Amino acid sequence: MFLYRQPAKILYKSKKQQDILQKLSDYVDSHLDEPVEILARLWDDQSEALSYREIREAILNGDIDKETFEAWQQDYSVMAAASFVPVWMAAIKAGGKDEPVTAALEGFEFSPVTNGVRKWVREHSGELITAVTEEQREAVRAMIGRAVDGRYTVDELSRVIRPCVGLNRPQAVANLRYYETIRDNLIKQHPRMKAESAQKQAREMAVKYAERQHRQRAYTIAETELVSAYNQGNAQAIRQAQEQGVLGDMRRIGSTADDERVCRRCAKKSGQELPADLGTPPWHPRCRCAIAYEPTGEPYTGAVPVPEYLPPIDEHITAEAQEQIWKEWDLIPEAHQDILKDEMDIWRSPFGNSRTDKRFGIVYMADELDEGEFIHEAAHILEEHFQVYQDERFVKILRDSLRGGKYIADEETFEHPVSRVESPKLVSVYQGRAYIEYGIPLYSDGELNPNAFAEFFAEGYKTYVLNPEYLKRKNRALWNYVRGMIQ
Repeated sequence: MFLYRQPAKILYKSKKQQDILQKLSDYVDSHLDEPVEILARLWDDQSEALSYREIREAILNGDIDKETFEAWQQDYSVMAAASFVPVWMAAIKAGGKDEPVTAALEGFEFSPVTNGVRKWVREHSGELITAVTEEQREAVRAMIGRAVDGRYTVDELSRVIRPCVGLNRPQAVANLRYYETIRDNLIKQHPRMKAESAQKQAREMAVKYAERQHRQRAYTIAETELVSAYNQGNAQAIRQAQEQGVLGDMRRIGSTADDERVCRRCAKKSGQELPADLGTPPWHPRCRCAIAYEPTGEPYTGAVPVPEYLPPIDEHITAEAQEQIWKEWDLIPEAHQDILKDEMDIWRSPFGNSRTDKRFGIVYMADELDEGEFIHEAAHILEEHFQVYQDERFVKILRDSLRGGKYIADEETFEHPVSRVESPKLVSVYQGRAYIEYGIPLYSDGELNPNAFAEFFAEGYKTYVLNPEYLKRKNRALWNYVRGMIQ
């Protein structure tokens, strides 16, 4: 069984450095379970999805095929966007809040959803997706490479490889050696045992070993990611305070636990001033080092970034989608552009369709966009900024627009059957969609629940931007509401 790493005993540190390390260690220890379970579930799903036929073909071809590799990339992209972004953002928020220098600044409040934070999350997400996918591919390649010596049949090796999906190369090789040792010893100690029986027993033990390896790898990745995001929160808090002019230049001092677990690379950094280009810990997997920031007494001399006219955009967005995004961006009122460029980050969608995560200001855009699709998703950021669904005026407009409408289960309009309300005041079918399939009740206090109709405002806003006269004819109250947000 893989055991939790015990918090390090911190020795010979200033109180500030002790607090930094202890808070980091406490946070990581108390938040490991969620990312570990996310990874464990994903690897189980990937193993189940990979058929023996596909593995046999990979063995014969000497490598997994392009489709399998791309499917793994997609799996990790979805995992990062849907599951790890909240993990990173929570750790960044905790790190920013716990940074002792900025915590002592009167009137300063750390924001975990600035462009600097979202830029780090976006870039780090891409790095993680690339790294874990490549490591997984190299692990399978290493196991396939063992087939050339003739010690395996293709069928035998395929059954050994499948449970190892998700391991890195050293783990996969170790698992295969473990299997070989058990199999060979069984045959040697029991000459009359059939080869199939020895293989089966060895495989069962190797599967159990792989389960332990998966948990160990999940803990390694989870711990490293939590440390990375938490330390980034410390750094972002310092940067925000500097950019607001309430903090001057700072020295970066390496801070390690100074115990027997500290590696030589990190031990050399302890107590030393570190250059900015060294970045923030972790400096290796499962590193639990931190940076202590100390004022130099000088005003901040770094460059204060000039606000960009456009919101940050993922370089992987397709050229066609990007062209449409900029075209529709120019249609959005300037007052709302100012909000969006500070509160919205645009990523390429790993989900296939466009969607918005309002918690973190991330808009995921599909590769091919319908007219107004970007405006619709941007409207979700605006509705969060203006707290539209908490506005009694808007809620009344929504309920009046749907009152008396026909409630139906739509089997044809959408990709999957959904519930919606059909009303003459709606500008599109999508505007009346009710998200009761996600556990949101249709009624609240005897009235239609506005939170069940998450597309009502976004579709209305899109129509206001693209065809205001049509919205005015269909729903004058909603037209007046959107116009009031702009004026």
